[in-house]
Amino acid sequence: MRKPAICALFCLAGIFAVAFAIKVESKNERKKTETVLSHVSGSVASPQTSVPVRPGEISDLKTSASVVHEYAQLPMAFEPNVGQSNSEAEFLARGEGYALFLEPREAVLVLRKPLNSKKVTDSATETIRSLRAGSQAIGVVRMHLEGTNSAAAFTALDELPGKSNYLIGKEPANWHVNISNYRKVAERGVYPGIDLVYYGTQRQLEYDFVVGPGADPRAIQLAIEGQKKLRINARGELVASVEGGEVRVKRPVAYQDMDGGKQAVTAKYVLRNDGGVGFQLGEYDPSRSLVIDPILSYSTYLGGNNIDGANAIAVAPDKTAFITGGTYSLDFPTAHPLQPNHGGPDDFFKDAFVTKLSVDGSTLLYSTYLGGKNEDVGYGIAVDAFGNAYVTGTTESPDFPVPSTLPSFNSLCGGDGACGATWNPQGFLVRNGFVIKLNPEGSVPLYSGFLGFYENVISQAIAVDANQIAYVTGQVGPNITPTVPIIPPKVPPPPFPITA
Repeated sequence: MRKPAICALFCLAGIFAVAFAIKVESKNERKKTETVLSHVSGSVASPQTSVPVRPGEISDLKTSASVVHEYAQLPMAFEPNVGQSNSEAEFLARGEGYALFLEPREAVLVLRKPLNSKKVTDSATETIRSLRAGSQAIGVVRMHLEGTNSAAAFTALDELPGKSNYLIGKEPANWHVNISNYRKVAERGVYPGIDLVYYGTQRQLEYDFVVGPGADPRAIQLAIEGQKKLRINARGELVASVEGGEVRVKRPVAYQDMDGGKQAVTAKYVLRNDGGVGFQLGEYDPSRSLVIDPILSYSTYLGGNNIDGANAIAVAPDKTAFITGGTYSLDFPTAHPLQPNHGGPDDFFKDAFVTKLSVDGSTLLYSTYLGGKNEDVGYGIAVDAFGNAYVTGTTESPDFPVPSTLPSFNSLCGGDGACGATWNPQGFLVRNGFVIKLNPEGSVPLYSGFLGFYENVISQAIAVDANQIAYVTGQVGPNITPTVPIIPPKVPPPPFPITA
């Protein structure tokens, strides 16, 4: 039979901490094994008698700095669009502060200035509109090829070991998991005899024009849209002034593969009278392939070398690293080449993310995005010895991934399942904390639920012990006074999971 073990709820000066466990006794009274149910779980975990389990280790400053450095060196990972984004793009890549969309004959780069995702409020009178009244620069750069072959087609190259998972919304049928990542994407035949190959890192995009033998590089006509001003500086770089800063296309590098290695070819940009950009090349052998390699660098725009959207890093017992924080939506910018800030949800972190890196930091093993229709941010992460990730944070989304098929200690955001929206027509902001446990691949939630009721709850940190019991701490504001009559449910959900 099950006997409730200790459950503690501490709430002092707006700070809460919770933990929950269940003991199961065996039929043999002289031998008792302890089987644990995490306080946010709905199923009994396996006995841990033969496997030494250690809780996830929160990394020290030196380790955190190393993880951040390695993350910045990761190759750009391209995903085929299988429904995780708007249909205009065939491939996409995303990282800290940027999202890249590849559609036929065009690459669209969306840049956002870093936003401090730790800025939170527990004001009971803060409205969604007033909270989002601030501004943030959003730069949209479109690199369009003019006069191209309409039959050009994309091909993914060099598959990477990592996968992408999108657990967006409450319905598992709408999730997209195990999406392959690729190091490069080629667009074949953009001009007669010329291919375009995209690749890069977290801070720059390279796009190689591969000119086949006998093909004419003068056919390449590159138009950069979305900039306020386009110029060539003294170093031969193409500089585009966009909303919030500048992006630079470094001086092009051109070369041919010869028997003795790579032979450099002089190359520079030329601004055409129609505002487009072409290449002026020195002497080369037209009977051999020629590569023209511009590099679009946006590190200056983004600023710094930190993962600005990251709030927590944990190192598992096997030394793989896990990062959580907030990222932006994958909404494709269709309205205008340069979209002004409208002070709406797009200016705030849209989804929480979890990223897993290899032991040496050189390989992204998975990236999982968690969220619903409103703002979701991850603030804390822990890892157990089996590689399961425990993530906590704050959400305003009633459709955060807490499906009915999962064990959950509380499946109703804000107490009404609508994050309080049915109880305050004035739009007072209601946040709940969330806790979700992911499998080692990051593709399947093992349990999920909300922390809180009709109030503002900010779950800021999580830890897991050797028995896979999760401990969460954070802040909680006062209950918000409803502005319409509330008819409580027959069995109202508790503010926090409490057992007798």
